[in-house]
Amino acid sequence: MSDVNKAKKPSVPGTAVAEVDVSGERFLAAAARRQQILDTINETQHAKAALYQTRQDLFALGDEYGNLSTTAEKMKEATAREKKEWMKLKSSKLRKLFHPATHTAELKKEEDEYYEAYEWQLRAEAAAKEIGKQSAALGKKKDELLKQAELHREAQVQLLDLYEELFDGPTPNYPEEDKMEANCNALQEVLDSVQGKITHTYNVCEVLGPTRAALNAALKLARTSEDTMLSNIGGMTANLVGDMVKPEHARPASDGPPRLITYDATGGTLERIRRLLAAADQSMAAAQRLDPTVMAHVLPRIDPSNRARITGRVDCLLNAPLTDIIFYQEIAEAGEALETVARVVAEEADGWDARLEALRQERRPLEEELRRCREDLYELRTKLFDDATSPPPQYSMRRARDEEMGDEVFLQVSWQGRMVE
Repeated sequence: MSDVNKAKKPSVPGTAVAEVDVSGERFLAAAARRQQILDTINETQHAKAALYQTRQDLFALGDEYGNLSTTAEKMKEATAREKKEWMKLKSSKLRKLFHPATHTAELKKEEDEYYEAYEWQLRAEAAAKEIGKQSAALGKKKDELLKQAELHREAQVQLLDLYEELFDGPTPNYPEEDKMEANCNALQEVLDSVQGKITHTYNVCEVLGPTRAALNAALKLARTSEDTMLSNIGGMTANLVGDMVKPEHARPASDGPPRLITYDATGGTLERIRRLLAAADQSMAAAQRLDPTVMAHVLPRIDPSNRARITGRVDCLLNAPLTDIIFYQEIAEAGEALETVARVVAEEADGWDARLEALRQERRPLEEELRRCREDLYELRTKLFDDATSPPPQYSMRRARDEEMGDEVFLQVSWQGRMVE
């Protein structure tokens, strides 16, 4: 049996059938769909650049329309003013009677000024109307470009989904694509891990922020109250000395009321500090629930027996330095405790902020590397798809004759060579 007959004999399927790659058939089946997507991308390619320029033109026309509208409004006011002066002069019978010569000249001048102002008003209104038409036309163009840009974006997503559908997973005949895909997946996993840490750290920072703010507010309130109490005590001393030097009953009536130093009520300070500490305690507990590594700071308890509540009411009622003296020491101790805790919490919050910034710095190169890897994978998949779906070279009759003539020449040369030998 000749080799030709052997070639025409059908082959018997064996164990190698399971390894036959059918990706080429899948590519050919998806070629029409891909071409449709590519046509949409090409048709809407200009939309993005044109949309940007159209928006810039709209902004410029908007500013110009605003200026022209303002000018037209001013010219309208000027026209009304000129018309009013013209009508006033025209209806003045006394000026016409006693100054006929000057009245005619002034009337002609006012009339000319009115018509000139009216002409400028019409020009400004016409220009504003024209700009309005251009702006409306550009607005319609922008809406159309927005639709095309959305179609362009959707087509790009569809093309990516098509490639993902064709190349996702192992592709036996394309090891280079599998390797690059695995690299992208590994980078995505690393980036997802870093992003998860960023989200977690950001949430902790968001909770620690109110904690620090509440402690700083409580500390500021304690310091302000302490200064106020010292001022009240000093004012009381000054008033007592003033009364001793010049008693109130010895002052004549013409001197008016005695000049006594007023006192500021501070009785509600401890209550407000307790409220701020309660808010800080809740925020700290929330931070610890998010991350147990957050330092469990024990916030100070200010006046746990609520003695200052009664004293504060008395202070607000009497507004006397005596009540300040009663709980001044508690305010001073609260300020010292708050200063320590606020400093430690600030250090903790700053540490989490620094950790968040470090994670963001770590994310940036990963995002850039993943972007490049995806672009390379996209280009590789495009090339593989094109190679798999490109038509084979045409075998024309002319090429067949050339090959046949070449074979005859080769045989003649070979035969002549043998004869010479």
